[in-house]
Amino acid sequence: MTKHKKIKICLACSAGGHLQEMLQLESVYKKHTHFFISFKRIDTESLSKKELFYCIERPARNPAKTIKNFVQTLKILQKENPDLIISTGADVALASCFIGKLLGKKVIFIESFCRPIKPGITGKLIYQIADLFLYQWKALKKYYKKGIYSGSIFQEKSKSKTKDFGKGIFLSVGTHPQQFNRLLKIIDDLIEKKIIKEKVFAQIGASDYKPKHFDYERFIELNEFEQKIKKCSLFITHAGEGNIGLALNLGKKMLVMPRLKKFDEHTNNHQLELADAIEKEKLALIIHNENELKTALAKIKNFNLNQNKLKGSSIKLINDFIKQNFK
Repeated sequence: MTKHKKIKICLACSAGGHLQEMLQLESVYKKHTHFFISFKRIDTESLSKKELFYCIERPARNPAKTIKNFVQTLKILQKENPDLIISTGADVALASCFIGKLLGKKVIFIESFCRPIKPGITGKLIYQIADLFLYQWKALKKYYKKGIYSGSIFQEKSKSKTKDFGKGIFLSVGTHPQQFNRLLKIIDDLIEKKIIKEKVFAQIGASDYKPKHFDYERFIELNEFEQKIKKCSLFITHAGEGNIGLALNLGKKMLVMPRLKKFDEHTNNHQLELADAIEKEKLALIIHNENELKTALAKIKNFNLNQNKLKGSSIKLINDFIKQNFK
């Protein structure tokens, strides 16, 4: 068997769901020297304790922050001199990919799982320069004709499959910097009405509503967060790709409620698109209001996760690319 060169990989992505997607590639990057570039948040702080991690300014469509982001990224890439840039988006990763390309590095980009219908801005830009471009939903083929459909980056890993295990309900609104009071209030109301009788624990993020009938924390470190999902009997979440992906990894039944722009819960309505897509593929039950949540609580007992939809080839495609380009 031919031995292939060990390379250095830069893993560039935003925090939250984009980081969760990147972590699915561990079997690829752990074989090589690697480092992360992202911005500071509790999940990146947690990972930085065990990985070489650079936190830089998040552009956030701010000209001054964007310039700072590019300068910081340039210094990091010059210092580390990676052979390959892998990115799962979003804005914080633009500089790594474009500067890396200018420095003669190979670039791999994976369009986010949260883009089932139309591409994101980051994806459209990096598509023009990527050496390997992967997308996870078939509907994106018309936008990325030179890209490769790789299926879901999230693979079901639980030996328990979709059988019920664990106790209680774990509720999470993710690490997005806007509130999701609406979902927290619905759960509080259903507990008060004794419709929800199980014990509920929540991660409430940036929400300013303080639950009255269940315990909560604002943010939870990555390892503890995964354990919370693993040990609960039901996961209720916003329609963030990171939360959904982790639950799919564990074969966990879940109820998903998308954040809406009109309630100042997100900057846009892309969570509606992801929610619709995973409902169509029978990966979760989707809720939009209190009445739908009450109905879903009864339906979830007989819900069977569509395991056939959790098959993807991202890892193989990336490994093959590395073997072909770094002999």
